[in-house]
Amino acid sequence: IAPEHISEKVLALIRKPKIDVFERFQQLFLKFTKEAKKEQYLIPYIISSHPGADIESEIELAIYLKRKGYRPRQIQDFLPSPMSISTSMWVTEKDPFTGKKIYVAKKENDKRLHKSIIQYFKSENHPVIIKALRKLHKEYYAKELLK
Repeated sequence: IAPEHISEKVLALIRKPKIDVFERFQQLFLKFTKEAKKEQYLIPYIISSHPGADIESEIELAIYLKRKGYRPRQIQDFLPSPMSISTSMWVTEKDPFTGKKIYVAKKENDKRLHKSIIQYFKSENHPVIIKALRKLHKEYYAKELLK
């Protein structure tokens, strides 16, 4: 299943519903899995560095994933593809519907940081995450993310 992100700001750009739609699906999935006495798993498809996703929205996503017990090992880094609205946003750095400027991670270091934050549980990512949190003056998230 592809919630792709959880930030309302990013989901609006992707033209996806708020995360509560995914959560309702998840509840039904678990209910019906239990009733069917099946061993099934729900694996959310996550995209890092989607146009409009800044460091703060990636932190928001990481905290959400941690609270829900998800530890995504495979994350799709955003790749522009022909004739998509997301690619238009990546190229122009604007929301095509409003014309407003949006953040787009294009540098390899920035993209790596986005993915590292989402994979908060990997100890090799901790120094990079701490550095980013300090830069944003949001060190208080370290306690929740890295414990």
